[in-house]
Amino acid sequence: VGPRPQNKSSRAVARRLRMGNCGSREVPAVAVPERTALAPSRPKTSANASTRARSSSSSSRASVGKVAAAGEPGRSEEEWREVIRAEDLAAFGSNEPGSAAAAAHSAQLGVTIEYLLEFTREHNCWHFPTWKVVTDIIKPATRARRQRFAELDAVQATGAVGRADTFASHCWGALWGLLVASLADQADVRRRVWVDVFAVRQWAGNEADHAYDAVVPHCTSFAICCQASPTKQIQGVNCLASLSNSEMLARRIDLVPERIRTQIAFLRAWSLLEIMRAVEAEARDKRFAVVMKVGNVAASKDSSGGYAFQSNSDMTKALQNLIDVRQAEARDPADAVRILAAAADSDGSFELLNDRVRSC
Repeated sequence: VGPRPQNKSSRAVARRLRMGNCGSREVPAVAVPERTALAPSRPKTSANASTRARSSSSSSRASVGKVAAAGEPGRSEEEWREVIRAEDLAAFGSNEPGSAAAAAHSAQLGVTIEYLLEFTREHNCWHFPTWKVVTDIIKPATRARRQRFAELDAVQATGAVGRADTFASHCWGALWGLLVASLADQADVRRRVWVDVFAVRQWAGNEADHAYDAVVPHCTSFAICCQASPTKQIQGVNCLASLSNSEMLARRIDLVPERIRTQIAFLRAWSLLEIMRAVEAEARDKRFAVVMKVGNVAASKDSSGGYAFQSNSDMTKALQNLIDVRQAEARDPADAVRILAAAADSDGSFELLNDRVRSC
């Protein structure tokens, strides 16, 4: 593992709770595992990362090293589940979600923004929903030993893995490229980010890895990105989907199509829990930065032929009318119940949390 990069926040991360430029392990109606390599060149020395990224790697670019999906040993899925649980019990002393030991370990599995860019270029997965990145890339690469992707030898050998500076929250129903572009926007490519896809085992038996929110305090900043959808303005109110202005002001989230709801991080229970922990971390340490972004991944406006983050102020305004954390959802309803109960028991009320998110 390479040394921790200099802790230089990008201008985006330095802006606290500003969503005007503004992800959760949520899966749409596709059977994929709970939110639970390939290797780029070593971090570059340039201070800033442009979000521009070429859709294909040139032959001269150091590519993410091919991680062969070796043949799966002859174990049943139930046997693998018990192997994973035994490994985590030995490592962390518990298989319970959110243990301090598991969270501390997970926080060491951040990857550089440069790695994220190289990975995404190599696999040309800018427009994959995140769940497809997991099923088509992450799981085949980790199938042989059911490892965390960031612990694969090929990934470790890049020097890209180390203590995370920024916790990245996002939705699995949203585009992977949006997450990558938003993190790279005006950022130092050496900054390491915690991304569940890489830091969490994407296999059954991974209960110990369900320490997402417990990882947040180990970082120095928090970033969440929400995918924008088309809006229209009705009598001065920015409206989402087919909702009327009165339905928007009544926060009728139930009328928003499920496909769109699963792309909006602020409506997902897992992201809500992570935002709560970020707000708590900021209250303890004013140097802790929280940044929220709403937008899309779009073709770069220059001649690079790549992709960039594009903010969407109309969607931001629509979300400010719509958001109500009490209505946060999760693929597993039991998760939503548990997370909302935790929110109710936290230091701040639901309304305080709503105000925090709507203020962006």
